[in-house]
Amino acid sequence: MATKIPAGQSPSTPPPATPKPVVVTNPLNYLGIPGGQSPATLLPKAPKVPVSLGSTPMPTPIAGQTPLQPVAAATATPPPPPPPPNETAVTGKVPTVDEAVAKALAESNAAWQAKYDALTSQNTATNRANTTTALQDFTASLNAAGLGDLVSVLNSYITQDKTSAQIAMDIKKEPAYKLRFPGMDKLAAAGKAVNEATYISMERGMIGILKAYGLDDKVFGTTAKLGDVIGGLVSVTEYETRVSNAADHVQKNPDVLAALHNYYGVDTAGAISYLLDPTTGMDIVKKQVRASEIGAAAIGAGFKGLEGQTNRGVAESFINIAGTADLNSLKESFGKARVLADTQARLSGIEGKTYNELDAVTTVFGDQAQQLESQKRAAREAARFGGQGSNITRISSGI
Repeated sequence: MATKIPAGQSPSTPPPATPKPVVVTNPLNYLGIPGGQSPATLLPKAPKVPVSLGSTPMPTPIAGQTPLQPVAAATATPPPPPPPPNETAVTGKVPTVDEAVAKALAESNAAWQAKYDALTSQNTATNRANTTTALQDFTASLNAAGLGDLVSVLNSYITQDKTSAQIAMDIKKEPAYKLRFPGMDKLAAAGKAVNEATYISMERGMIGILKAYGLDDKVFGTTAKLGDVIGGLVSVTEYETRVSNAADHVQKNPDVLAALHNYYGVDTAGAISYLLDPTTGMDIVKKQVRASEIGAAAIGAGFKGLEGQTNRGVAESFINIAGTADLNSLKESFGKARVLADTQARLSGIEGKTYNELDAVTTVFGDQAQQLESQKRAAREAARFGGQGSNITRISSGI
């Protein structure tokens, strides 16, 4: 029987091979699983277990088997400590938003306060060191002025964190400071405040003047006395003028000192203090000393009209015409005036007139009217002697 060739094939084309049956070999087929399937395909997928750090991942368990327990790694890191209990864990109460915000702010403020306190402590130490440095010169000046006891006061001010300005103000209230600088308050009240270095410089200048004029600085240069002088707004220059009047014009001339006592009631033992006293105006001091010099020269020349307190005005009236003549020149002038006064008194007596001896003083000191009158009187005297001589006129006029 001829073989039937399928359509589309030629006799020379070999027929297709017959497929062989596929036999599936499954070693787990004892479970009754149909061929071509494995047990894993029929089991439900187990959930993925997250792998924790430090532990070994667990294999997927097989149904019906007890899962293996994880074995901790030998180098496992200990778990972090549990967080502190919050308000909810402790009280079971959940805080509101406002309470949570308030708590957060309080914690933040506490942290900032701690930082502020630390900075403040550091700044306080820095400021204290700066204040100590700034006051080193002031402390040194106090020691130099004999105010070592005020240094401890300064240290206490520094530990109280007082500023330099506060210390400069407060230290002036200390009793020891007032005793050392008794003129400071008066200077400040008069708007003439000075610092301690300037004050001490003024004191030293005045003490030097006392020594230069031979006055006892232990008597007239004490802190209290110089405090009165400085507080009385007496400059060093004016003080020298006062000392000069007291020493050269009074102390060295007992007759001037006596006239000062007679005219102004100044105690001879306290005359120097009186003249250095700033409450006695400088103009008054000059006037009284000058009048006493004139009085001393006049009384020494025998002019009785200048003796006693009632006649001090007469002595003062000669101040202007006497000019700046020193005591020796005054004595010389009053000596001439004495001769002239005696001569003119005699001539006036011949003419039946009186003569004021003080006119002789003004004549000597340059009163032209008195000089002319004296010359006329002398000329009449010469005429009585028959014109004998210019010598008589010259001697009688005293010019």
